[in-house]
Amino acid sequence: MSLPYGPPVQVSPFIRAARYALLAVGIVYGFSKQMLYGKMEAQWREEEAERQKKRDIENAKLKAKIAAEERETVRQMESGELFKPGRL
Repeated sequence: MSLPYGPPVQVSPFIRAARYALLAVGIVYGFSKQMLYGKMEAQWREEEAERQKKRDIENAKLKAKIAAEERETVRQMESGELFKPGRL
């Protein structure tokens, strides 16, 4: 069985060496960029953890405020104060 395009062509040693050199350069470049992005991501995660702590504190305060308002409303409903004429 013959190949449709003929026998393979011999590639010059210079082209072969250049291809492997560029492959090695690409691997080194990719590794260096991965290290850089890894450091940037670690810094971003630390900052995000700080922001999350602040959000959690704010959310806890808001939930406590809403719970207090809800308790007061329930107390008013149970005592009948909420439905007194002229309240609104």
